[in-house]
Amino acid sequence: MSPRVRKSLESPDQPAPVLLVSSDRKDHLVLPEILNHPHWESHKSESCRQAFGHLSNKAITVLICEHDQPDGCWRDLLEAGAKLTAPPNLIVCSRLADECLWAEVLNLGGKFQGGWPAGIKAAGAAKGHSVSFF
Repeated sequence: MSPRVRKSLESPDQPAPVLLVSSDRKDHLVLPEILNHPHWESHKSESCRQAFGHLSNKAITVLICEHDQPDGCWRDLLEAGAKLTAPPNLIVCSRLADECLWAEVLNLGGKFQGGWPAGIKAAGAAKGHSVSFF
């Protein structure tokens, strides 16, 4: 995790904006449960297009996305975030143990973690997600 993101997530002065991108509405219902951090402000998006709007209107610190979206995929969100002055950290989630996906994430500089990063409640892992992050 970058020092900028770590500072933002740990800052008591201002909540860090976290955006979940998933077409599954159930994911949006459990987001507050998964993000068990007092300094995080959660936002929701059901598509890449909606996420692009959030990214252009608000400085998002962490972007959590399901690997496939109805109108794109995690790579589209990675590219959009990389164009920003302060790119968000990206967490890619998948309900499937897709070795090709994780190989691609690793080849693009991501890190694989079988569970959720520190500060995110294990509820995500209990749902059967595995994650990678940039």
